[in-house]
Amino acid sequence: MIGTGSGRNEEFVRKLGADEFIDYKKAKFEDKVSGVDVVFDTVGGDTQERAFQTLKRGGVLVSTVSPPSAEKSKEFGVTVAMVVMMAKGDQLAKINRLVESGKLKVRVATVLPLTEVKKAHQLSSSGHADGKIILRP
Repeated sequence: MIGTGSGRNEEFVRKLGADEFIDYKKAKFEDKVSGVDVVFDTVGGDTQERAFQTLKRGGVLVSTVSPPSAEKSKEFGVTVAMVVMMAKGDQLAKINRLVESGKLKVRVATVLPLTEVKKAHQLSSSGHADGKIILRP
């Protein structure tokens, strides 16, 4: 597995299971990676567009942020998919039990009071939050 991030997050990305790490501030991943089976896109935009170049024919690009281009899919001979999550109470309860038991760990970037929702949104929109942003009443 190959992971990307800023250099300061290399250890974290490797702990998640990455065998190889690319610091996106120092190199373009599409210049370092080719012939991969699957790309899991959590950024979208230009990053998603460049990711097509890294896939082998028959590969798969899955996005959690924006629908991948059907046109690019045909051009590169790959399959594209979009993952959309809908919150369900029973699933959230199960996730909560996993967190409470320590089986699932959540990386928290910051905890802010609800009155600072604008700041939380700005941090989230920056794409550089180092984990979840939690708002408290």
